[in-house]
This record gives sequence, structure tokens and C-alpha cells, in this order.
Amino acid sequence: MKKRNQLVCLITVLLFLSLLYYSSFSYSITDKPNQTYLNASPDVYENDNDFTSAKNITLNSLQERSISSVDDVDYIRFFLDSFYDVGIEVIGLSGDTRMWLFDSSKLQLAYDDDGGVNQFSQINLVFLRPGDYYIKIDEFGNDNTLESYNLTLSATISTDFYEPDDTPANCIPLLLNSHTQRSLYPVGDWDYFTFTIVNTYNITLEISGTDGDTEMWLFWDPANEGASIIDYADDGGVGGFSKIVQNNLSPGSYYVRISEYGDNSEVLNYTLSLIASSEYVSDSEGPNIFSIETFPFTPLSSSEILFIVGVSDPSGVEKVNLHYKLNEGLWDTTEMIYDSAQDYGIVVGPYGVGDNFTYYITAYDSSIGNYLSTNDNSGAYYNFKLDSIDPLDSMEKDDSPAYARDIYLNSTIDRRIYPVLDVDYCTFELLEEHDVVIETSGTSGDTVLFLYDTNLTLISVNDNSGIDSFSKIILSLESGNYTIRIVENGDDDVISSYAITLTAYEIHEIHEFTLDLSFSVAFIIIISTILISKNYKKRKMKK
Repeated sequence: MKKRNQLVCLITVLLFLSLLYYSSFSYSITDKPNQTYLNASPDVYENDNDFTSAKNITLNSLQERSISSVDDVDYIRFFLDSFYDVGIEVIGLSGDTRMWLFDSSKLQLAYDDDGGVNQFSQINLVFLRPGDYYIKIDEFGNDNTLESYNLTLSATISTDFYEPDDTPANCIPLLLNSHTQRSLYPVGDWDYFTFTIVNTYNITLEISGTDGDTEMWLFWDPANEGASIIDYADDGGVGGFSKIVQNNLSPGSYYVRISEYGDNSEVLNYTLSLIASSEYVSDSEGPNIFSIETFPFTPLSSSEILFIVGVSDPSGVEKVNLHYKLNEGLWDTTEMIYDSAQDYGIVVGPYGVGDNFTYYITAYDSSIGNYLSTNDNSGAYYNFKLDSIDPLDSMEKDDSPAYARDIYLNSTIDRRIYPVLDVDYCTFELLEEHDVVIETSGTSGDTVLFLYDTNLTLISVNDNSGIDSFSKIILSLESGNYTIRIVENGDDDVISSYAITLTAYEIHEIHEFTLDLSFSVAFIIIISTILISKNYKKRKMKK
């Protein structure tokens, strides 16, 4: 009889343990993979979860920190008293971080996901100006903790990339109508430059900066600098900086020397400008207008037009004008803005879709004669009707959340970032909670992907988690409306073609099922125990 009692107890215990194990397992499979909800130990710098509570870190030091909960964010502040080259790195045994760098106005300067070792973050910047800066660090996805990580901040006084350039033999070439950023560091440093003109020019050499006192010499013989000095300036520019103006400078090669006044201090950051206007011009027919591009965009019911014009001239371009009229209206003229090498741009509008737009371009050079060129399509002028879309991007114009177009779940749309500084927005709606994957892809390009909630509050940002330099965001999202923003990393290039893919996976609710199953198992245990007991009593009575 003892053996039978022991058997009944053993079966009951085994079934009860099975229930406990199954309940534990059924709960764990409802959790998201790779997600740890156990809190790590808060570091000594907490609370530091926003800009106002950021804790200081000194230059060239290390801090041991942690991400103590899934919603923990670390803010760190540092101060630069001069121009510095700065390196910021997160190091740890395991984990995945993101890092941002902001200036004193909370303007984002840099972002990195996996630029450091393994999946940790690293940011390197040169010529950071004096002032306060803020570092923000979190765990990628905000779905895990980091028991420990090290933050290192290294900083060295900025020097320019052209050193050594302390003699005429290793001087740096200057282009006409150009600017170059340099430094006089350490104390006693000299910078040499050279430039060549093929015609007679009026030359202006000017130094500018935030702090410093310079001297500048212009001479023509590198083998005999002292005997070939053409001009010298101590001041003349803004503050204690130097400026030299030479009219009717003959064709030839010239040299420039710059030093700190007295050679007893540093000038950690200055800009040298070389401005040239010609006294004699060989291209008397005027500037060459070699390209005109127009981009008629239509945000909903109206359209803005972007013009990009390429112009060149040996004596330098003074200004480029757009002359235009809408339908049969009056002619209007606006001066275009210098954008980059040989490019001028302007945006006009908005106008209604279907309007007829007529225009032509004029350009003046910087010569004494101020020669004019006109590109007017041989007198017939240029004309087009405003379209509703960019033919190579069906969702344009969508450069703000107000003009964002819908992207459907589980779909892919071909886009492009064009021209430079173009921004793409799109929106989607979830009727219930989903696991969502948002990804950009293409043959070439570097995107940054942003995701916002219905209040346009930033939820997530990603740079390079996709293939090559494209982006990917993976999140579980509740029901609601969401906005996606895509930009080219750095806003200094175009992406001729890329695809944005939105994939959504339903999250199956299995909590109720596992709960019902747990009750079922419990019920089976009770019934089994009763049946075993009855069977045992029957056998005992028979005996």
C-alpha cells in the first residue's frame, strides 16, 4: 500500500512540475527575441537622462558607465576652450549602442551606430570650435541593457592638413576666387601659398577668423623672398587679421606668407580668401552658360520650380539672373544664388499644376567690361507646363511632413534623393500592433532613416544597418499613424535611385491560449489524481 501511495504522490508531483515548466515556457515565448528586461546596476552618473542632467567628462579621459534599463539614456557634457580634433568611442565586452553629438544649441552634429569595435559606436570630428558639446548614448533599439561600457573622449589641438608648409618649397596652391581653412600652430608656425594668373587681375587676399593677429606678405621670387616683396599687411582686415589688395597684377606666379604677429602666439583657425577680378578679359563674348536644369515639383495642388544653372568664366562670374513669366503675365527677374563650383540655383513658386512657365537666363562676368551672356533658346525662350510629379520619383514633392505620401504595408517604392538637400517623407498607418521593418536599398548611396510617431516625435534613427551604407529600422509598433523621413547622409550628394520597403508582421496573441492550456493541464492533473485514487480504493476493497 505504501508503494501505491508513493506512486500516486510521484505522479502528482511530476504533473505539477510539468505544469510549472510549461507555464514558464509559454510565457517566455511571448517575449520578443534577444530582449532582456532585467535591470543592470545604475552607474554613478545617474540621473543623466536628458540635456539638463548631463554629467561632465574631461578631455582625454575614460568613464565607466552602464545602460541600466531598456529606457535608460546617458547624456554627457564636455567643454572645448579652443579648436580641437575630437574622438569619442564606446567600448565594451558585449552590446549594441548608438551615439549622437550635439552642440551647445542642441543641434545634432554627428550620429553613429556601429562605427566602433563590434557593434559599439564611434565619432571622430576635426576643427570643433570652442564651446559646450553634448554626447547622447543609448542601447540600439532600446530593448536591452548594458551592464558595463567605457566611454572615452580624446581631444588634440586642431592643426591643418597641409603641414608642413613652412617654406616656399612646400607651399600650397591657391585657386582664384577660393577659400581655405588653416591654422598657425604651434607658436612660430608659418604658412606659405602660391597662385598663378594668366591675365592681368585685381587681387584681394584677406584673412578672417574668430580670434588672432596675423601678418601677410606677397612676393614673386621664392629663392629671394625678402628682395621680391610686392606688398605687406599687418592688419587691414576685420580685427587683427590681414588684407592685401593689388590692382592690375601682371600675369605670373606669386607667393604668400602668413604668420602670427610677433610669432609669440597661436591662431588655431583662420580662413584665407583669394578674390580675383580681371583687368583684361579674353572672352569678350561673356560667360559660358553651359547647362540649365529645371525640376518642376508639385506638392498637392501647387508647384515650386527648382533651377540649377552651370556657368563658367575665366574672370569670374558676377551674377546670374533668371527671367521668367507665368502664362501670359509680365516678365519678372530674380538673381540666382551661388550653390557650388560653377552652379547657381533658385526656387520660384509655388504655382498651379498645368501653368505654362516661360524663362531664359543671363549671366554677367566680373571683368572691368562686365560682359553679358544670354541663353534664351535662340530667341524662342524656354517653355514648359508644370507637371504634378517628378517623373523619376512618383512621390515628389514630399520634402516636408505636410506633403508626405502614403506607403502601404508590405510594399516597395522606388525613390531618388535629387537634387542635393532633397528630403523624402512618407506615412503609413497601423490598425493594430505589428513588428515593422523599414529598409532602404540600392546600388549606391548612403541614407539616414528617421521614424516619427503621430506627433512627429522621433522614435528611431538609423544610418548603416541596411546593406552597404543603406538604412534599416526594426521595431514593434502600436496602432497609429507614423511618418518616415529619408535623407542622404551629409546632405552633400544625390542618390540617383533607391528603394524604400515597408514590411509588417502581425504579432500573434498567445497569452490567452497558454492560459487556457494551463487550466487544461491543471484540470487533467486533478482528474488524473481522482481517478488514480478511486482505482486504488477499488483494488483495496476487492482485497
